[in-house]
Amino acid sequence: MNNLQIKYYYYIHGFASGKSSSTFQKIKERIPHATALTFDSAKSYQENIESLTSQIVDDKDSCCIIGTSLGGFYAMALTEFAYRCAGRVLINPCVTPKTSLRKFIGECPNFETGSIFTFTEEVCNSYPEKLDIVPLSRGIPTGVLLAKDDELLDYRIAEKVLKPYTYIRYILGGHGLTQKLFFFLCFKLHKPKFKFSW
Repeated sequence: MNNLQIKYYYYIHGFASGKSSSTFQKIKERIPHATALTFDSAKSYQENIESLTSQIVDDKDSCCIIGTSLGGFYAMALTEFAYRCAGRVLINPCVTPKTSLRKFIGECPNFETGSIFTFTEEVCNSYPEKLDIVPLSRGIPTGVLLAKDDELLDYRIAEKVLKPYTYIRYILGGHGLTQKLFFFLCFKLHKPKFKFSW
């Protein structure tokens, strides 16, 4: 188990959201030094990977990455890079983005700003078909929160992919971060050393 001290907490929002999302604001209440990494849902997967990577502080201190929904997928992908990731938390993560995002092709509202953007079939097809299991098997502690009543993603798909490599806790409360789940999450993240016991 990785017991590196955590210096940076990064949060990655979901599809059609942003750094002002209610989830991130709740996390900031308990972890004031947390930073949101943002991506543009109208841009391709590779463009967003490059953008997210450029937002990470390039030093030798360790970090924890928290991702919700599509942000959970990006949280896993970012551990391919060279910075020290001591832990990851995935909240109702999307593990089959190309399939899951297909229903959004067309005009989409940004849930944070209300503005409309176009999500094209080309952009949808730029995403991988499924989560690469290589980053999962590298010994980085990964906690997963799966809502059995998630109205957007079937938790059983993520469960099948993630169960051999992660610590899963099953919850109720739908796709978003409920107040009860928020307090539980912050309790786990606020410990001085990163270790999952759920």
